[in-house]
Order: sequence, then C-alpha cells, then structure tokens
Amino acid sequence: MKSPILNTLVFVFGFILITDLFTYRAIRHLVRNKSKVWRRFAGLLHFGMTVLVLAGFVYFFSSNSAERYDSFRTFFSGFVMAFYISKVIFTGFVLFEDILSFFGWMTEKYRRRNEEVIEKKGGMTRADFIYNAGAITAAAPFYLMMRGVYKSAYDYQVHHVKLEIPGLPKAWKGKKLVQLSDIHSGSLADTDAVAKGIQMVKDTKPDIFMFTGDLVNNFAWEATELVDMFRGIKADIGTYSVLGNHDYGLYHRWENKADMEANFQALVNTHKEIGWNLMRNEHEVIEIGGKKLGLLGVENWGHSLRFPKLGDVEKAKAGLGDVDFKLLMSHDPSHWDAVVRQQHPDIAAMFSGHTHGAQLGIENKFIKWSPVQYIYKQWAGMYQHNEQQLYVNRGFGFIGYPGRVGILPEITVFTLA
Repeated sequence: MKSPILNTLVFVFGFILITDLFTYRAIRHLVRNKSKVWRRFAGLLHFGMTVLVLAGFVYFFSSNSAERYDSFRTFFSGFVMAFYISKVIFTGFVLFEDILSFFGWMTEKYRRRNEEVIEKKGGMTRADFIYNAGAITAAAPFYLMMRGVYKSAYDYQVHHVKLEIPGLPKAWKGKKLVQLSDIHSGSLADTDAVAKGIQMVKDTKPDIFMFTGDLVNNFAWEATELVDMFRGIKADIGTYSVLGNHDYGLYHRWENKADMEANFQALVNTHKEIGWNLMRNEHEVIEIGGKKLGLLGVENWGHSLRFPKLGDVEKAKAGLGDVDFKLLMSHDPSHWDAVVRQQHPDIAAMFSGHTHGAQLGIENKFIKWSPVQYIYKQWAGMYQHNEQQLYVNRGFGFIGYPGRVGILPEITVFTLA
C-alpha cells in the first residue's frame, strides 16, 4: 500500500518540475540577447527558488505536521501558493505560444522568416510579446496573494445587517446579535492583529453573541493561546457556540480512536473555558418582556460526504415549547436548503459560516463572485426564501491559503427588526 505522504510528495515534485521547465524555456528566450553573466544569473535564480521550495516541503513533511502556524510557516505557505499559481498562469502563455508555433510550423515556413527579419530590425517577435504578456499577467496574482497574506488576512470588516423577522415582538426589536465564524485558531500567527479584531467584536456591545463553528483546524490545543482573548467577549444576554466540521479532528491521521476522542473532549472543554454555551443539538429559551426566543444550536451537518451529518434540528427542538420566534445556528449553509427549509419552516433565520467565501473573490456593489459559488449556492451574506432567511458569515480566520483576496474576514452585527 502506497504512503499518502509519498504520493503527495511525488505529485508536488512532478508539478513543480513541469511548471519550472516550461517557465524556464520562456525566461531563457527572453534573456537570450543578454550577457552570459545575466543569462546564468537568471537560470540560477529560477532553479534556486525551486530548490528552496522543495527544501521547505521536505522540512515541513519531516517535521511535526501538528505544529501551529507561525510567521515563517505563514510566509512560506503563502509564498509557495502565490508563486506557483503565478507560474501556472505563465505556463499557460508558454503553452499558447507552443501551440501557435506548432501550427505555424505545420502550415507555412515564411512566418519564421518574417519573424527573423523583424527581430533583426530590433522589433519584438510573437514569442517575445506572449512571454512578456505572460510574465506581467502572472505578476498580478502573485502581488494580490502576497498582499492577502500580510494585509487582507487580518483586515476585519464589521457588517451591519438589519434582520427583519415577521411578527417580531416589540420587546426584541433593536436587540443586537453578533456573529463570528470559522476562527481557525491554528492558522492565526499574528495574535496582535487578532486581538484588535476581538476588540472590534467587544466594541459592538452585543446582546447575544454567536459563534458558528470551526474554532480550530484539527487540534484543541490550537486555541490555548487565544482563550483569554476570546473570554473577553461578553454579551448582555448570553454567548453561544456550535461546532464546525474541523472541530471534530477528522482531518488528522490519529494513532487510535481514543486520542481523537480525547482531543474532541478537550475542544468541548475549551468552549466552556472561554465561557461559550456550546449547543450540540440543543436549545435555549430566552425571554424578554414576556416574549420568548427559541435559540437552537446543532452539530455540523454538511451535504458533502466529507463532512459529518450530526446536526439534528428535531432533537434541538425537543421540549422547546411555545416561543415567539426561532433562530438556528448551524455551521454549514448547505443544511438550509437540504433540511431546514424543507422540514422546519418555523425557523425564522439560520446563521452559518463554513465557506469563507473561498477567501478569494470579487465583492462590491456591482459584482459578487467567488469560485466557491460553484460548490455552495449560499456562500456569503444574506439569502431569503419566502419568510425564512439564511446568513452566511465570511469567516474570521483562514485555512489552507493563509490570506484573503477580495473576500475579507467578517464580524457580523444583526439588529433585530
């Protein structure tokens, strides 16, 4: 049986080799008229970067994979993703030129003669133009992705949302619900920036605080350094939380089931230590002026086979009794279409996260796009069907790519109306 780590390394090394060979051909062409020293320097720089990347992969695969992100890991992973996405784009231009050259060679030879004449006159060949265009185009995502690591990843945005609920009791109008989601503590290397984000949450002065899952990437200890920070979030009525798919530790190869269960229990205890009321298919009745809110919180339920389907709204409702309106916290927005809308029309609004908006996209008053929309119908912001509403938070943290491009981290403030 082949090792998954070995398979991954073979794929990574093969991918790097192919993209490097294509891009090196283009670079060699572009510097062909430079001095020998300059041509040698370009080659050494190109392949030197490759050696450094491969050395980094070997280091991280041979070291403890459970290690929490630090500044170096953040830089390395962000740089490699940005660098090779840019190289893939550049490779596309090189392939395009190869295709044009192939068909040109098959049809007419005079194109080459014309190109040689132009070059002797000091002009630019077609290959020069395409390779230069490729280099310039590839530089744009590299810049944006590196900027996303060092600026946008912690550029917290407060979204103010008026949440209109039909028949909302007057006693509840104007109350503030504040939502965070997808903190992913193990990815947050800049704790000073996180502290500023948490202060922004505290400044909203919530009546109810809700956290909708993924406190960690895999391990309960990831949140240890941040417990005191999160504990500072207070709400006049209460602070509540649910679990996300990452909180179950499913994406780590545990030596035995007991270790996985111990990690999960430690995560549950972390919620308690912070002071959050973790709701696992449970409810709480909150009464103001004789009018009752039924706040429901369920475990993770995701439409994909990769995600646990442990959320049980019926179980959360059990013993709820008569309330004036119901709100639901459920990590994965796919739960809304698949179950909540179909079977629980009495739930006025559901609060989710999970998608992060892919941490990549375009969002302004004219355009709202992200590649995640091809996987999730509801992926960021407010959605409505009849009188039911769903809000998908864009996430506080990040995972995988250690940054954000276009889709910024979010703190959501709902005002009931």
